[in-house]
Amino acid sequence: QYGEFITAQAPDTCPATSEEVKGIFNAVYEALCDDLNTPIALSHIFDAVRLINSAKAGEQKLSKDDLETLTQLFDDIVFGVLGLKDEAAAESGKGQEIVSGLMDMVLEERAKAKAAKDWAASDAIRDHLKVLGITVKDTKDGAEWTIQ
Repeated sequence: QYGEFITAQAPDTCPATSEEVKGIFNAVYEALCDDLNTPIALSHIFDAVRLINSAKAGEQKLSKDDLETLTQLFDDIVFGVLGLKDEAAAESGKGQEIVSGLMDMVLEERAKAKAAKDWAASDAIRDHLKVLGITVKDTKDGAEWTIQ
């Protein structure tokens, strides 16, 4: 996730939340309170991203308080208010496990239909998955699937 790498490197000797981080945090909230001015809020969020990237590159140090403030900013505004997703976390999390488990179950039912020579059921499962954006490819080792 965006803060994990930096958190591991954040020295305890850094001062509490820096004025720069406080300024970014306050500027984002002020922009959103000003008639939900998302273009200005996003410009300040990109300032936060530049700050994080700079710390990741070792060009700047962030305190643990800075990281907590930036994490709160991303959680509250980027993921909460703006509704953007943290795709890396979503893909590596429980959701992906559930999708994989469900797909294993569906493909097992399809394999049973094929073994019983119930081609209509096998094709119906494959076609329904295709409508949902999932491509099933039969291989010598069984079926493989990808999300389009």
